[in-house]
Amino acid sequence: MKQLQDIPLRERKNAKTKLAILDAAIRQMSKRPLEDIPVKDMCERASVSEVTFYNYFHKKTDLLDYYLKLLSIELSWRVANKEGLSNFEKLALIYDVTADKISANPTLMGEMIVHITRNPGRIDCSDVGDAEKLIAFKDFKGVTETPNRCIGELLRDLIVDSVKSGELPENTEVDTALLLIASVLYGVAITLLPDNPDKIKKTYAKQLKLIWRGLGGTTHD
Repeated sequence: MKQLQDIPLRERKNAKTKLAILDAAIRQMSKRPLEDIPVKDMCERASVSEVTFYNYFHKKTDLLDYYLKLLSIELSWRVANKEGLSNFEKLALIYDVTADKISANPTLMGEMIVHITRNPGRIDCSDVGDAEKLIAFKDFKGVTETPNRCIGELLRDLIVDSVKSGELPENTEVDTALLLIASVLYGVAITLLPDNPDKIKKTYAKQLKLIWRGLGGTTHD
């Protein structure tokens, strides 16, 4: 199993710098939207220069892309390391974790979800290195073995596995199922975040179950 000390020093330093910039942005986004946060403020909090910032992020919205990549890796790891779950339960876990993230930082998650819906399929999650994984998820055993796939790819893989396992009918149209399931993830958050963020987790569970049953899926209850 790969350890951080196995990775070249330069790669480790680059990973620490990039994650420090993201962390500075996340902390400030708990209070105000990204567009209102000057790059200079993020750099001061991360103890880097503005030149260094632009070496890693060409524009501020690239921070949202990077956060999504890391979130996708976390979700993939959690799904892979939770034993005994059906594919439907794995989907439910993804929604539960997402709801918790929204509760912890609604501004960040709200902006990220809107960003995803405006840029479907544009984000490439394949470029997160092992040093970044080990530093960002130091308590996640075997995290470097977790595949780099974005949330949409993770959802698609679970739908395909559900068809293979019989949890969804053989004639399930994967693209249609993905569209319906992803619409819950993004649509519920966008609808409820402004006024009823506390209802997101329960609404996720209810809507996901309704769509799953509408697709002819089976659950344990």
